[in-house]
Amino acid sequence: MPAFSQQHMANTAWAFANLGVVNQPLFSAIASEAIPRIAELTAQGLANTAWAYAKLGLLDEKLMDAIASEAIKKLTEFSTQNIASLAWAMATLDYTNKTLLKAIAAQAIQNMHLFEPQDLTNTVWALAKLGYGPSR
Repeated sequence: MPAFSQQHMANTAWAFANLGVVNQPLFSAIASEAIPRIAELTAQGLANTAWAYAKLGLLDEKLMDAIASEAIKKLTEFSTQNIASLAWAMATLDYTNKTLLKAIAAQAIQNMHLFEPQDLTNTVWALAKLGYGPSR
């Protein structure tokens, strides 16, 4: 893993998740390497990594904390699909970070006109599942 770029790690996690292959040692190694280098990930890399772990039902709280922290900084760089994927992943893992949820909601409202219906639906579902609402 040390020789992998962050993008290689994100792509590897995404590929294994698409195949439905849970390789715990691999995903533990990806998380261990990714956390200290999380700033190297693009918006899509952050969303894809979170999505991969969620797709396989792997909650690594330290990794999700790092992804959430970095995503908050880069949320304006996220496509609407990346926003939806990240929100879906967090809700699927039942991972709540109120600062991230607030940022996702704000970004979604700002870019609502750009969302495809499925991405908007996934984002709203995720926010509702995690109990996020306007008064929260």
